[in-house]
Amino acid sequence: MIEQLNAATKELATLRAANAKLRVEKSQPAAVVPAAAKVDPAEEKLAASFKSYAAFKQEMASVFAETERVRQENAALGTNLKTAVEQADAARGAVAQLEKELRAEQKARVEAEKTATQLRDQLRAVARAVSAAGLNVEKLSGATEGAGKR
Repeated sequence: MIEQLNAATKELATLRAANAKLRVEKSQPAAVVPAAAKVDPAEEKLAASFKSYAAFKQEMASVFAETERVRQENAALGTNLKTAVEQADAARGAVAQLEKELRAEQKARVEAEKTATQLRDQLRAVARAVSAAGLNVEKLSGATEGAGKR
């Protein structure tokens, strides 16, 4: 498009020079020329160039308007992208925190299961010892409850 503008500008300069030359020639006394012959091809070419240049300027204006619209749309999309990135970062942080809490809960569960297993083993050992001593666990628990009521 810039090349077209440069070409149109050069052509316009050439036509202006030709027009100035023709005006100088016309201002000098010359033989009478019929009205049909007075239509100057340079003038016609100049007019056509002006029309072409005006159409080109209009096309350039629409291209600039479209470029501005795309810039604004790009800026809005950039803002949306920035917001989305911030939200993604926040979500990553939340996920990391939740994963940390999950690992802590899993560790606590493993510890609780280990403790429960140890307590079960101790209870079994106590039950075996009570049984080996010939005592009844139910009688002992009843005797302990009765002793606590006194």
